[in-house]
Amino acid sequence: MTAAETPNQEPPAFLASDDRYEPFDELTATPQGTKARVATQMARLWRYRTVALIAVMAAVACIGFAGVFVGWSHLAVTAIAVAGATACAVAGLRWRLLVSEVIVLNTLAFVVAGVVVTQWVPGPSAPADFATALASGWAELLSSQAPAELTGRLAPVPFTTAWVTAALAHELDRRVPWSGIALVGALVGLVTTSLFSAEVPTLARYQGGALVVLTVLVARVHRHEAELDVGVSVTSMRRPGLAKLVLPAAVLAIVGVSAALLGPRLPLADANDRFDLRELQENPWDPLEAPSPLVTLKAQLKEGARDEVAFRVTADRPVTRWTTAVLSTFDGVVWHVADPAIGGAAQFVPVDRTLPELARPADSLGVRASIEIVNLDGPWVPHGGLPIQADFAGDDANLRLNLETSTLARPDGHRSGDRYELVTALHPVSDSSGIEQAQFDVAGSATELDLVPAPILNLAAELVEGRDLGGAQIAAIRDRFTLEGFYDAGRERPPGHSYAQIARFVDDPTRLVGYEEQYAAAAGVLARIAGIPTRVAVGYVIPEDRYQNGVAEIRAGDATAWIEVNVIGAGWVPVDVTPDRSREPTDQEPGRIRQNVAIPNEPPPPPPPFESEDFDEDDEDEAVDEDEDDDEQAEGRSWFRVFVDRPGLVAGGIAISPLIGFGLLGLIAALVRMRRVRRRRGAAATDERIVGAWAELVDRLTESGHDVPINATPLEVVEGLAGDDRTSVAAADARQVADLVSRAAFAPRAPSVDDAERAWVHTDAASDAALEQLG
Repeated sequence: MTAAETPNQEPPAFLASDDRYEPFDELTATPQGTKARVATQMARLWRYRTVALIAVMAAVACIGFAGVFVGWSHLAVTAIAVAGATACAVAGLRWRLLVSEVIVLNTLAFVVAGVVVTQWVPGPSAPADFATALASGWAELLSSQAPAELTGRLAPVPFTTAWVTAALAHELDRRVPWSGIALVGALVGLVTTSLFSAEVPTLARYQGGALVVLTVLVARVHRHEAELDVGVSVTSMRRPGLAKLVLPAAVLAIVGVSAALLGPRLPLADANDRFDLRELQENPWDPLEAPSPLVTLKAQLKEGARDEVAFRVTADRPVTRWTTAVLSTFDGVVWHVADPAIGGAAQFVPVDRTLPELARPADSLGVRASIEIVNLDGPWVPHGGLPIQADFAGDDANLRLNLETSTLARPDGHRSGDRYELVTALHPVSDSSGIEQAQFDVAGSATELDLVPAPILNLAAELVEGRDLGGAQIAAIRDRFTLEGFYDAGRERPPGHSYAQIARFVDDPTRLVGYEEQYAAAAGVLARIAGIPTRVAVGYVIPEDRYQNGVAEIRAGDATAWIEVNVIGAGWVPVDVTPDRSREPTDQEPGRIRQNVAIPNEPPPPPPPFESEDFDEDDEDEAVDEDEDDDEQAEGRSWFRVFVDRPGLVAGGIAISPLIGFGLLGLIAALVRMRRVRRRRGAAATDERIVGAWAELVDRLTESGHDVPINATPLEVVEGLAGDDRTSVAAADARQVADLVSRAAFAPRAPSVDDAERAWVHTDAASDAALEQLG
């Protein structure tokens, strides 16, 4: 063959990476019949075999998102992204694009495809929505509790990861003359999915095996291309390569599958946990900083607020009990929605529209409802039973879920007009009828009795001791409260349910008077003393006939509280412990009769014992005492003669004596007040200083003549000041002190020194203003 007849040959792939696939271009330019054209087309496809292997490698690296998304919903988005990046790589190979040109092509294609693929129904706002989701979707996915639904806010995360992974792997394979270098690009996607998703060990094993097999296959293809001699025909290039790939591929497949199956069973396979970036994500919202929903119950039960509509429900079946919050921890001061020892932020995790699967009682009823918020305060979301799905209109729901109690919350609170679609599972047991036969799992439900006051322990001993452990004890607590207790939510019943307040509530077990907060809190404590797993729930209870054509209005006056006990085989069963609101207390206390009884005169003292006339030392002491008495009487008579002889001196003494007495009393009062202020203001703990400031304000108001009701809450005292024209000026400063007292009592963290100083500043200002007006 002459030089003219010798076809134009290109150097091997390892000498010119950009022209790796160019030996086939001349075949395309000079076809020789049908057979040559077929060989040319096959060669054109054959030269893209590495591109196909790298595309599969990129897709395998990104399937790890299955650990955080619902099912395999992300696979379609991942496949489209890999296909788009692969198409840009093929264009770069065919047209010999520079790196900068490939970057521009990938960027344009990424934006266009991303808007279409991730926003489902593209509209005028789709590009802006895609850009926003691209910037914030990573943080939202990182803080979402699996499984998250693939929404328009989260779809850009797997789409971007897959596109970047595929594009990087293709360019590394094309530009860097190292066999298997495309694995670096695949590892970028693998690490990204590992950081932003939950671990799925089985899937991770097969991912690793598949990536190893694909990397070796790509390296084998590169080696075959490097071994091609100049002048080898298309057929000779194709057949040996295919034959040489089959056996290594089979061996690698066997090794990969064996590693995935046998690797977890090797020693030290589970010695180290995988690093999870999601564990370092800090939840910025702490529900323990919000007031306990059991304490805020009183505000909804006040006169004038009971008829306000809280929210409106449209349901496919009547739901009569709407739980808003479950309180599972009691620290002796307040029932909490989360355990302070663990942290509220750690227990309330961010969730998406589809909620994580929680323990669901058998035979529970699924209900679909639509809720419209009208006037609902606080972050707690009404969810009925066990929430399964909560879809708020718009993309700013910002939901949090307690995985232990299934309590739903929105840190930003509710706005009038908010709507959400709810799917919930109702408990098959709607009340405590038949609770007497229930059995409980009492493991880990003991209560520290050293801190419980005696009145509570006495009532617990009366109600639960001597009965079989289980439902009979709960029935005894329920019946005592509902059948013998009285309902009163007036001003004389301040909010709060600490051990001290519960002790006052049950101090007279024959006359229990209170409202839902006291009854539920006390019943929860009594049940835990008996060793029964109990928690307190807050929500709304309405009659079934409230629903008209599937729609019902839930009012503020429907707010209530109850306890829930963990029954074996049935889960958490609600138990109502508050008496009917028609059972109002009367003046005549039950079980007591009063009548006037004559009291006889006291009997005369007994006669003195007979004494002997014998002389002893006692007689001598009595004689000495008589002599001293005679001297004192003589001295008294001498002073009397002075007053008789000098009547002016007597009159002056009588006039000055009251002034001296009042002066001494004033001095004593001032010293007592100074000591009182110094003791309260110099308390060791900052919360005690704040409470001391409020006590000082109440004392000063009382000393100034203002009538402060006994057992009134700070807010009620402030309302009384604001409603009195003589003290209205002091109401603003008093309100500041009341707010600081509330935070000091219910906040999980101790107040600062600045808070304590600010409380005393407002106390001085309020007392001075009240004194100036009252005189």
